[in-house]
Amino acid sequence: MVTCQGFLPPLDKPLTLKGKGKRAIPVKIVLRDLWGDIMTDAHIMPPVVQVSYQPVSGASIPGYEGELLPPGLSDDGNIFRYNPANEMWIINLVTKQFTSSGTYTVTVISGDNSYVIKGCSQKFTRNQ
Repeated sequence: MVTCQGFLPPLDKPLTLKGKGKRAIPVKIVLRDLWGDIMTDAHIMPPVVQVSYQPVSGASIPGYEGELLPPGLSDDGNIFRYNPANEMWIINLVTKQFTSSGTYTVTVISGDNSYVIKGCSQKFTRNQ
């Protein structure tokens, strides 16, 4: 089993994105084994990000721009890459396909089913 310490900013808390802006969310995580050692790309296949959607209705809530990146800095696909300088896994999750109002849950899962990741899930909301 691999433990996720949780998402690092800006996805360390739920986000609300406004409009249909095409931005990228930097999704950063640290993965550790049962003994607390950092898991790198030398130890495991890269994890992947999975996004699920729940429609929402009701009042609009204020949007967030914060630490989002321009769409040109987004990654293709859903595979994390390991950054040895910061000892973290990262993917710049493009938001252009998540245009419907609602709540999106970002979950990190194993890239090859040889391990299980515990504790990596966070939400962002898109409002119009």
